[in-house]
Amino acid sequence: MAAAPEPPADPVGEQYAVEAEALYISQGMTLTTPATAAAHRIALALALNAIDGALDRGYITTDAHTRLRGTLLAAQRAPDAL
Repeated sequence: MAAAPEPPADPVGEQYAVEAEALYISQGMTLTTPATAAAHRIALALALNAIDGALDRGYITTDAHTRLRGTLLAAQRAPDAL
């Protein structure tokens, strides 16, 4: 049985992961620690909830919501890229 193909590279997501990791390291933390990675994902989940609410209230357009949501989902996956 052949192995599943690797997902395509995400250079923007990978760059975000490197930048986020540098910020965490500057604060004495790392996204490679399970607890820190979990906290990072939770914080981004809260941000996702906020932009969903902004869309529901008409504060942002559907296009803006789609773009912001994609960016935040990529940011949420940063620990996986390290």
